[in-house]
Amino acid sequence: MRVLQDPFLGPECRALFEEGDVDDRLLMMLLLTVERLRKGSLWKPYLDMLPTTFGNTLWFSEEELQELRGTTLYRATELQKKSLLNLYETKVKDLVKKLLNDGNSEIEVCFEDFLWYVLLVNLCMIMTSTKSVEVDMRLAFMLGQIQYFGAAL
Repeated sequence: MRVLQDPFLGPECRALFEEGDVDDRLLMMLLLTVERLRKGSLWKPYLDMLPTTFGNTLWFSEEELQELRGTTLYRATELQKKSLLNLYETKVKDLVKKLLNDGNSEIEVCFEDFLWYVLLVNLCMIMTSTKSVEVDMRLAFMLGQIQYFGAAL
């Protein structure tokens, strides 16, 4: 996997991967998170072109989510968000902060940044498994680039 050979990200990611703490999908999310926040990243202009919001219930505001209270979708969203927040707090947050500690980050990482990448990667997976979905050409191009980049992991 290319991310494990990266001189910037490789050592930290390799240690986590060898311990079995992360899978290749999480490595891709970490890589995209770091590349979007890092000044001078070659990927940043492309990542900035991607959508900034999603229609997924994980992206709903608290007010929007309250409209679903009492439904199985509400409960599923709460459980998934709790699981992702735990993953962010235990594995992602400190690692990204450590990787960006070189002073080249534009902003500090937050849970919403990580959630954005989770939803983006999931969208990539859905798009590759569904051939009948009509997609904005810019989004299709970018997702293709991310899939290519991810395949090189």
